[in-house]
Amino acid sequence: MPGVNVVILLKKQGWEQLSCGSHVDAWKAFWGRERLLSRMEPPDCWTEGLFFFFNPFDKRLTSDQAMEWPTGKRDSRASHLKAMAQEVLGPGGGATALQTCFFRNTPWKHELPETSGRIAFRGDYAHILNQLGYDRAFATQDGIIIQGQCGVGKTYLGYYILMFQLSKSQTVIFSPEGTTYFLFHSTGVFRTDRLERGQDGRPALRAVLGSKISVIMDIPMGQGPPVVVLDPLFFLIQLCQPFHVNFRYRVQRFGVEFLALDAPSPHSIIAEALIQDKVQLNQHHFKILVENILVFGCRPKLCFQRLDNAQKTQRPHPDYIAYFKTLKEDVFLSIAHLPLQDWDFTGCVRSDPSPDLLVLRRSPTRFPGAMIAVIASRHAAVALRECLDFGTLLAFTNMGAVQFPADDLSDSRVWLFEQLCHSLITSPSSELQSRHIHTFLPWQPVNSPKADGTLELGHLLQPRRVVYFDADLPGFDTGTYAVPLTLLDTYPHAILYVQLEENDRDLADPRTASEQTSLSSQRDKGSDSRKDKRSGRRSSQTPHPGGMGKVAVVLVQVLLHGAADMSPGGWAYIDRIIDVDPRPKYCLVFVTLKGQELDWSAIPDHLVGCLTCYQLQVDLPF
Repeated sequence: MPGVNVVILLKKQGWEQLSCGSHVDAWKAFWGRERLLSRMEPPDCWTEGLFFFFNPFDKRLTSDQAMEWPTGKRDSRASHLKAMAQEVLGPGGGATALQTCFFRNTPWKHELPETSGRIAFRGDYAHILNQLGYDRAFATQDGIIIQGQCGVGKTYLGYYILMFQLSKSQTVIFSPEGTTYFLFHSTGVFRTDRLERGQDGRPALRAVLGSKISVIMDIPMGQGPPVVVLDPLFFLIQLCQPFHVNFRYRVQRFGVEFLALDAPSPHSIIAEALIQDKVQLNQHHFKILVENILVFGCRPKLCFQRLDNAQKTQRPHPDYIAYFKTLKEDVFLSIAHLPLQDWDFTGCVRSDPSPDLLVLRRSPTRFPGAMIAVIASRHAAVALRECLDFGTLLAFTNMGAVQFPADDLSDSRVWLFEQLCHSLITSPSSELQSRHIHTFLPWQPVNSPKADGTLELGHLLQPRRVVYFDADLPGFDTGTYAVPLTLLDTYPHAILYVQLEENDRDLADPRTASEQTSLSSQRDKGSDSRKDKRSGRRSSQTPHPGGMGKVAVVLVQVLLHGAADMSPGGWAYIDRIIDVDPRPKYCLVFVTLKGQELDWSAIPDHLVGCLTCYQLQVDLPF
């Protein structure tokens, strides 16, 4: 049909042809054209110096720099930033871990004000375009539902898909808010507030265009798609949150498939921050951005919004505490019983970009449209422990992401186990501890004479107040259980102080002898081969309480597996703690599941003479 007739017919149906504006500019820029990506590199102030932290034994590290990261001697903001960066980027990171941002400049400056129209190229966007498979989908399906949590980038994805279709010279209708429709056609751009029907009840556009048309709609929260776009004339690409109304629509329409927009990785969020207008390319904003990722998880909109009004990092975070206090127990239990993968999260996730307990990830299995609910961050898990009793917290072990963690999605399992262990150790309930504490044994032959001042289970299991510390070690207080504010998985998870007494039988393990010795054979294994090695460069400096009395500094690391996987930085951290004050007795307690064997060979020889090591086994349903 000649182009002029199409224009006339469209105008008769109420379509207004646009002569200017961002959509017209985009049509001119992208119709039938593929644009090259622009790129932006992370600034030097974001990358410089990070390699020091990732390799604490680097020869370039001066003695002053080595003492910066927390030793109790110095509170270094630079070292704290490096610690947070490692927790976000993972071990083995460094300057090269910060990625380049690839993006396209677009005319949609008003529609995408946070980036002045720039759209970052995200790997997941390309994945979704590949999954759409337009040629095949047009012939066999009625549409696609692309679900994603609020604040993970669905709006940008909608414009990205539109830009892709324009580059292929494909006619497309775009409705970014579900109320106004923009038709991109070879003859230009048209606008209307409603899609008209013909006398036969079919969309009027059928008489004008005749062929199947893509409709990209960002469906508002709580609404379904307009009935008219469900006509077979249209191939509906629906962007929405994963709630019941969309799941019901999918069940009713057999020709509709699900796709999921994954939450971006921390690397991707940091890269995309480079094109955010409000992000200043200085170390201050980089620090706040890293803190926000640690606290709120991988939700870019929330992380970017909090750059201006960021508070000093706290645990438990007040936003989580305030939100959790509004939830009833049945909501927590619903979340605790979420399956490994689902398509409907009504009542379990928030519909606005506010701090949430969960982050929704795309399932890596054969169900590409399914999503997996994982705990947003360690901060969220900490707040969960603060707000719930032990029984309700224990119910979260039923989460699919905890029982059957998918590849690279095991953090929820680790964080929940960690918080349950903290609760057990600090609980005032001896009944609760008796039910879940299985075995506590030192790393030494079980039948050997017990030295004065040996750490007993009763020393460890005391009602204590959980406090949090930053770079400076907590002051001596036997009533506190101190957790690092910035916690690396391969560093000690807690520090507590014990006032030891000789032959203190009141603190002995109250359980039966058979329970105490249930793992004696496994603990004997390897002991003889190591006992002659309990000497090294510190053997003559074995910590002694001196004027402080018999004091023990107890370092706790929670492990879900058998390797004492302290990183080189973790062992160096312990090394420097002992350097600060060698007088106390230093103990290292590994908390593991019942029946878990430990590989003690990971402990460096030079620390064997400085640390007394123990294993605390707990009976929890992991």
